[in-house]
Amino acid sequence: MDLKGILEVFREQRHDFINHLQVISGYLQLQKQEIARDYIQKVSGLLREQGKIFHLKIPEVSTVLLLEQKKARDCGIEVIFDLRDDLAYCSIPGDVMGALLETMFYIIISYLASFGLANGRLKVSLTGERKQCIWRFCFVKPVAKEISALVHQQISLFRQRLALYKGEVTLTEEREEGCITVII
Repeated sequence: MDLKGILEVFREQRHDFINHLQVISGYLQLQKQEIARDYIQKVSGLLREQGKIFHLKIPEVSTVLLLEQKKARDCGIEVIFDLRDDLAYCSIPGDVMGALLETMFYIIISYLASFGLANGRLKVSLTGERKQCIWRFCFVKPVAKEISALVHQQISLFRQRLALYKGEVTLTEEREEGCITVII
């Protein structure tokens, strides 16, 4: 487990929290209560969304999501989570699920970072159906650029690892978006 990475995530969150408090304090000192209230609602919404990561039933997955979100942010890529399942029925061991997710993030972040995309965006969703976990990783790709053969090769290797757990992975590609779906 990457304890240094986890500590860095907590440091960053603490820094952000202090900054939010300073912004709110500034609005209040300027007698701009309505703006302060709107800002508090916005920050509360962000914290609620991030709280969903902490409520997942597999701590290794929560840890990987937080660490990979930071790695992506360091590359100029925003990660947006839409977590609609808590993984309570997931039959794969937590360390395995964490390693699989870490690999998927590596593939996508490396691909997006190779273009030097500032303000890149990765949408990660999780749903559960019939005791299966369905992860979707959707990202904007450079216009008119096909996803590279290297990414296809990495997905193929990932597919082989996933087969050990009776999972499947698909890559779909539109003109401006790529989506990788992992069903476990």
